Amino acid sequence: MNTPTSSGPDRADSNTYWYSALSYLPFLCLLPYFRAGESKHVRFHAQQGLFLFLLEILAWILIAVLDASIGKIPFLGLLLLILLRLVLWLPVLALAVLGVAKALTGELTPLPWIGNYAERIPEPPTFKGGSPE
Repeated sequence: MNTPTSSGPDRADSNTYWYSALSYLPFLCLLPYFRAGESKHVRFHAQQGLFLFLLEILAWILIAVLDASIGKIPFLGLLLLILLRLVLWLPVLALAVLGVAKALTGELTPLPWIGNYAERIPEPPTFKGGSPE
């Protein structure tokens, strides 16, 4: 478990944990990403949350395309799309719940499957005072 315990700019408090948890909610992930400030905790979870959001967008596009093509097959298309939705959305939901839990407990461990790729997302911009002026 990698919890910040020092007092200083990297020290995370309860409000920071809740702010980090927003990173894993669709669309709301942009708020912590652009308002992370100097908090290492918020920046870490904002990167993972944004990557997860990008994966959700790609999954939604894939399902829309397959719905327009395979979904036209009377019974088999419906069955395949239901199965595909379960295969795509259940892991995304599990990762989001795990990310919220890790953010609220103060852990800075990468999420399974996507943690290494999320590090490639550029760090959020930092502004003096933690908010853009």
